[in-house]
Amino acid sequence: MLSFQNDDWMVEYREGNPIWIATLNDNTTVFRDDGRWPNEEWSAWVRLKKYCWETGLYIKSFRFGFRSNMFNLQDDAEGYSFILGIRGNYGSSTPMHFWKVGVVEEGNVNLRKWYVPEMMPKELEVRNLVDCLEYTILKG
Repeated sequence: MLSFQNDDWMVEYREGNPIWIATLNDNTTVFRDDGRWPNEEWSAWVRLKKYCWETGLYIKSFRFGFRSNMFNLQDDAEGYSFILGIRGNYGSSTPMHFWKVGVVEEGNVNLRKWYVPEMMPKELEVRNLVDCLEYTILKG
């Protein structure tokens, strides 16, 4: 199950968590709701990928951020990729969480790392699409 509306649960979730919002080609809006009960799959991205595969739908626009600090990716891309990550630093007990978010262009995935929840953009990485299919939702 996916979250198709910004209900009370989503409002509370958005206060403490960075989110993404995907608009599909049928104009349905899907909100990131990782860990929402009673979903068996924790990751909203994995659930969205499965939903798109089963319905033949795809993402036409994608935005992400934390609270009012939102960013848009290019509309109508060939596909969109999303990766959650965590990094530790030697001598520190505080991990750094990050996302890699990007679009598919000409057989490559252009991924930018963003530290969350600060939404600080970092390096851009270009990967071959074949190596990214697990976490990429393709158009059509």
